[in-house]
Amino acid sequence: MDTGKLTGHLAALGAYTIFGLNIVFCKDIANSEAVSPVVLFTFRALGASALFWLLSLLMPREKVEKGDLPKIALAGFFGLFLTQMAFLLAIPMATAIDTAILSTLGPVFTMFFAYIFLKEPITGKKAGGVALSLAGVIFLILNSVHAGGASTSKPLGIILLLVNSLTFALYLGKFRPLIAKYSVVTFMKWAFLFCLLLALPFSAKGLVETDYAAIPVNVRWEIGYLVFFATFVAYFLIPVGQKHLRPTLVSMYSYLQPIIAAVVSIWAGLDTLTWQKCLATVLIVGGVILVSRSRAAAQTAPDAKGKAVPVPETPHKRIEVVAAIIRKGDRIFATQRGYGDWKDWWEFPGGKMEPGETREAALVREIREELSADIHIDSFLRTVEWDYPAFHLTLHCFMCSLEGEALHLNEHEAARWLSASELSSVRWLPADEDLLPLIERELQSGL
Repeated sequence: MDTGKLTGHLAALGAYTIFGLNIVFCKDIANSEAVSPVVLFTFRALGASALFWLLSLLMPREKVEKGDLPKIALAGFFGLFLTQMAFLLAIPMATAIDTAILSTLGPVFTMFFAYIFLKEPITGKKAGGVALSLAGVIFLILNSVHAGGASTSKPLGIILLLVNSLTFALYLGKFRPLIAKYSVVTFMKWAFLFCLLLALPFSAKGLVETDYAAIPVNVRWEIGYLVFFATFVAYFLIPVGQKHLRPTLVSMYSYLQPIIAAVVSIWAGLDTLTWQKCLATVLIVGGVILVSRSRAAAQTAPDAKGKAVPVPETPHKRIEVVAAIIRKGDRIFATQRGYGDWKDWWEFPGGKMEPGETREAALVREIREELSADIHIDSFLRTVEWDYPAFHLTLHCFMCSLEGEALHLNEHEAARWLSASELSSVRWLPADEDLLPLIERELQSGL
């Protein structure tokens, strides 16, 4: 397994482990009636928004395209606001067993949304894996002890649980390309800020009227877990999983939540380990493995001659590079490759990162090697993820300025200073070309 997929699996596993424990705490908070669901969501949005914005101050500045802000707000509305609000409102109105069973529909919904929006095929192996894990989860639920929640489920509670599953599945299936476009911190700081602004009109009265002194100590700790771990940490990990794994596979990790709940119950002496639970665990894990090996949507990419060729599901290798968009006034510096399959194509100067090297250090070194020049790194622009026929490229791009005037082409055959209107006058490498609309706006802004 390559490093990227391993990172995705670990991120999804960590997030849904946190969510598994969160179900227990949410039920306890709801039963205490110390805070209303909308106030509790506001706590989550406020805490996560503050933490993501503080974390962003420690990272290179990443500019978000204005046209993407409404899209991020929409992603936050479906993936954060509706999903969490529906769950918090449903908890007091649904039995524990109905809550658990309805939560199993998430991967099924995600599989269909990924097919509709991302053209991810529903193969026999994928459908079989989802069905296998679904059977395991229901078998586990029916053979476990359930406590807390309502004594009977109300129709509204069932509807809200369906909304919870549908909206999070839509978030996973629809917004993966947008999430992959930006760093996790940048995406989440805006998404949670929009959700906070949306929640405040509904929660303002409750925030003022809540008797904070009357909240039991254990409930305070549970709310702290909900805000920090189940919101900030988990929603940091989910986009990491989305960047490296297909939506259906990310959602499959939700099937681990009943296993976690059963383990907690056994540890607390509320339930016992039986062969049924062991069999259910095998079915669930087996289904996840089956889905992970299913075929992704067929992809093509242009080769050096411009011909579309198939991209393998797992590219032969992954390459991580840095690039400098060197700006002087209203022009940027472009270089023409003088070697390899992509000879004569144009690119931004830069190169591969060495082990243990930061992006910034790698960029300074590469520019010295390629251009015999020193640069000042002004700001982080964007990371591009691009599938070439033979490899997957991760391209970290920075806006830079020269610290001197001299430039010497040590590796490239030609170079040009291009204005915004001249950007399309050369034949760019596909990954570099993906940056042109953003760079054009940078040049036209006069910043």
